Amino acid sequence: RQSGRISHWRPPAYLNQPADLHEDWVKEIRPVAANQFSPGANHDFGWYFEGELKESIRSLDELLAFLKKCEYVADRHLFMREDFWQHPVTFEQIRKGDCEDSALWAWRRFKELGYPAELVSGLFLETGTHHAWVNVLIDGQPFVCETTRKRSHPLIPLAEAATAYRPFVSVDHEYNTFRYAGAAKRNVRKEKPTT
Repeated sequence: RQSGRISHWRPPAYLNQPADLHEDWVKEIRPVAANQFSPGANHDFGWYFEGELKESIRSLDELLAFLKKCEYVADRHLFMREDFWQHPVTFEQIRKGDCEDSALWAWRRFKELGYPAELVSGLFLETGTHHAWVNVLIDGQPFVCETTRKRSHPLIPLAEAATAYRPFVSVDHEYNTFRYAGAAKRNVRKEKPTT
C-alpha cells in the first residue's frame, strides 16, 4: 500500500532557485494565510483579482511606467490605519498607497500579462523595515520588482537583490503559498524603504 506522499514531485520552472542564492531565499510550499503577510491583509488572495481594472496595460513597459506615476503614501496617512491592503482596483484609481498596495497591483498585472510572479512579504535589510515586493520571471530570468522605486529601474536581478531583501512569505500566480528560511529572523518595523 502506498502512502499519500508525492515521491517524485518536480517543481515548476519558476520555482527553481539558483544554488548560489542566499540561504534566506530558500523556500518551501507551506500553507500561509493572507494575514501572515501583514495584519492589513483581510481577504484571501483571490479577492485581489476580482473586479475589472480600467487602465490599459498591454506590456511590461506599460506596467512599469504606471508604477512610476504612483505616489507612495503610508497607510496611517491615507487610511488613518496602521496597516491596510487596498484592492488593486482602488489603487489603480487613486494611484496612491504603500508597498503592499503597489505590489498587489503589480502582482495581479504580471499574472494578467502572463508572467509567473509572486507577491512577497519580508524585510528590506538596509532599513530593517517590513516591505512587500514582487518576484517575477522575465524571459527565464528571476527579478525582484521593487514597485515603490522611482529614481532607478524597478526590476533588479534576483541574484543582486538577494543581499538587500529577506523574504518571509510569498504567494505565486497560482495561489501557492511559500515560507522562506529567512522568516525565522523576523525583527522588523513598518516603514517605507529608501530607494
